Amino acid sequence: HELTHTITGRYANMTSIMTEGVAEYMGRSVISALADEYPSIGETNEKRYLYDEGIPAPVNADNAEEVFIGDYNEISHADRGAEYVTGRYLCQFLHEKFGDGFIRDYLKISKAQNLPDIYSNYTESDAIKYANAFKSTYGEDVFTEFGNWCVENNALQNTDGV
Repeated sequence: HELTHTITGRYANMTSIMTEGVAEYMGRSVISALADEYPSIGETNEKRYLYDEGIPAPVNADNAEEVFIGDYNEISHADRGAEYVTGRYLCQFLHEKFGDGFIRDYLKISKAQNLPDIYSNYTESDAIKYANAFKSTYGEDVFTEFGNWCVENNALQNTDGV
């Protein structure tokens, strides 16, 4: 997870959802790849995450873009976590739909558009620039497709952890 932050931070600025999502997705990918060979890692893989922990509202086709733009900034620092799980599922969706190069493709466009550093402090118009970069990378309906994917896969639907 932390190594991914070091690598991606050198190439492009990202929203909190993307920053934490890419790191969670890559970290889980490494854990999954090693789980069968190393029992302690396999145990970590099984026990470590409650995927929907900290989600204030279910994600669907009607609100997925709004969630991405809002980036969970209204949540106090003490209650953070929704950006990790939402971003992780977003990466899983993108990987399933667009293949192994999904992160590279987005980083190319975000770098070319010289998007502002918005990880910790930004305006809604900055976040909209990121959403537009997403759409230019993956298609105008990417957020609708992600919201539908969430409902179909029962991802980001459980708010009991909040």
